[in-house]
Amino acid sequence: MRLCFRPSLIRMVLLGILFLASGKITAYPAGPNPEPALPANPRYAFEHIERAGLSTKTVTALLQDRLGFLWIGTQSGLLRFDGTDVVAFTREDGLPTGFIDQLLLGPVGTVWVGTASGIAHFNGKRFVELKLPSPTMSIQPIHQLFAIDKRNGIYIATTDGLLWIDGFDPNHSRLVTSKDSLPRGTIDALYSGSDGVLWFAVGHRLGRLRTPASQPEVLPTGIGRPNEAIIAILVDGEQNLWVRTSEHLDRFNLGTSQFTMDDAGIPGANDFGGPSFDRQGNLLVPTVNGLFRRINHHWEAYGEKQGMSSEAVFAALEDREGAIWIGYGGIGLDRWPNPTTWSAWSKAEGLPDNVVWCTLRDRQGRLWVGTNKGLALWNPASHSWRIWKQAQGLAGSIVRQLALAKDGFIWVLSYPGGLTRIDPVTLQLRRVAIEPANARDPTGMAVAPDNKLWIGNAQYLKTVSNENGRPVFRNVGFPPEIMHSTSHPVFSPDGILWTCGRGGVSRFDGKHWLHFTTKDGLRSDVVTEIVPASGNEIWFRYDEALGLGHLRLSGTTARVEHITTADGLRADAIYMIGLDHTGKVWTGGDSGISVIDPQRHITNLTRSEGLIWDDISAAAFGVEADGSVLIGTSRGLSHYAPGKGDLAQAVHSVPVVITSARLGNQERLAETNPEARYSERVFSARFVPLTFF
Repeated sequence: MRLCFRPSLIRMVLLGILFLASGKITAYPAGPNPEPALPANPRYAFEHIERAGLSTKTVTALLQDRLGFLWIGTQSGLLRFDGTDVVAFTREDGLPTGFIDQLLLGPVGTVWVGTASGIAHFNGKRFVELKLPSPTMSIQPIHQLFAIDKRNGIYIATTDGLLWIDGFDPNHSRLVTSKDSLPRGTIDALYSGSDGVLWFAVGHRLGRLRTPASQPEVLPTGIGRPNEAIIAILVDGEQNLWVRTSEHLDRFNLGTSQFTMDDAGIPGANDFGGPSFDRQGNLLVPTVNGLFRRINHHWEAYGEKQGMSSEAVFAALEDREGAIWIGYGGIGLDRWPNPTTWSAWSKAEGLPDNVVWCTLRDRQGRLWVGTNKGLALWNPASHSWRIWKQAQGLAGSIVRQLALAKDGFIWVLSYPGGLTRIDPVTLQLRRVAIEPANARDPTGMAVAPDNKLWIGNAQYLKTVSNENGRPVFRNVGFPPEIMHSTSHPVFSPDGILWTCGRGGVSRFDGKHWLHFTTKDGLRSDVVTEIVPASGNEIWFRYDEALGLGHLRLSGTTARVEHITTADGLRADAIYMIGLDHTGKVWTGGDSGISVIDPQRHITNLTRSEGLIWDDISAAAFGVEADGSVLIGTSRGLSHYAPGKGDLAQAVHSVPVVITSARLGNQERLAETNPEARYSERVFSARFVPLTFF
């Protein structure tokens, strides 16, 4: 979001951007926990997939194959999604039925489909049904009706018992029944662990089959409760066996042989669909109250309040890029990119407004957020927000900038309105009237190394010091050519003052002024933000779509260069610049964020990666003590934690897959050595990069 200042006393428009005082990168006192306290109940950037054939489906199962295709089981067929196109498979393509109960990936990468009417695998062109040994044998209509071991052995729950079929040679099979010590009763669930051991649930008894030829081993402890059906069983990496019943979720420790109910707050199971694991081994449990995820031995719940499209969840899957896909009843799919990397807060979570202009951490570790409709304080001690607006003492409700003084006081710049000073202990607000009384409101401020506050606009540059309990304003003199370049003062880490405005860029080392304009290589004299890397180096932006500027000083000579969309930036119209602790430069506009590393490699981040909104607010960038960043948008405050999901993950090779090859009007992709007549000589192909970012 671009920020415009409109002085009421004149009819000209002064375009300018405020940025976070204290130089964008604030050093925080070291503490026992370097991870800063963040507000509770964040929301996330869930992307609802609006593709033909998806938006009204009830999703029953999800699978990603080795190529990267997402397979989506529904009540009315199977869909394959590549990020752009949706391909539908029905009975005409070899499926036993349209209602898909289960999807599994074989050890050689084959996609298998389980239904109550039969089991089939995809041969690259169509589905081939697996024939059962007896025509009278039928498959149990359960969620986990089949399993595949690491040798491509297919285990199937049938009315006659536990059936094993060699996936490479279907003529080779074995039926395990009560004569082989299988407990009497209906098979409720099958699961093949990563070690190749098959687990089964029969008649509230739990057992395993170590190999297709071995005898069933039944655990002595019963599972579940007599009136509860067994829906699913899973084994995690900590040797816990999870049992999902119709009402509960139990955890069985294979080492101690003890069952523990571990489902606080989790509702009963759905009619179809079941739990799964993410790539880290965390359990994902779909319910009618949203998605439950077990992280660090605790359950976290996600629903509509966190940004999901619905709470009627039937399936969940983490893909190889780290996004979680969520299948709903009746409304298709959501994609949740980078769940551990991005989070956000908006008006719904307690902010005064969705438009966020600035953030600041005070010495108590509290988070301050300036918005379009007031100032918010998140207090980790009380676990709550406190809000101030103009009626509560702010000089103005539109909070453009925050600055932390060395004595711990917080300066607030509102435009229009002016300055407010906040006591960090009492949280009392004091409006500070600009002197003289007819002076226009400042458009920028910065705290100097001597703790004086510098304020500026197009006409003046002033210092503000606290003397005998009252603010004292002093004008800063400058040469005539500096006029109109003092709107946005900022200090470099080594104490050099840089300012900018509609008259270019200026630098003051305490003794001498330097002034830079289009004559020195700038593309325009209207510069709206500066972020200093040092006293001799700055990054800057314009009020026009002219890209990102970089100025390096050698003596009194400036070397100016620019980075634009031609180099990989998301946009040339830039609203925000920031520097993080690693030296990366962050820029944002109305189409997301670009991050430039010291080698000038550029990574772009948008809603597809987890950013709450692509329209970035002017100058709304802050760096936390742990290296994470806070980014203001017109839809709320985003938090990005690169330590949990490094930016390098965003730069990866993407496999390209041919999805169609036609000779004449005939699809020939699945053929090994296709031949065609001369009249069918026209060749066409379709391909897709298999990434969902």
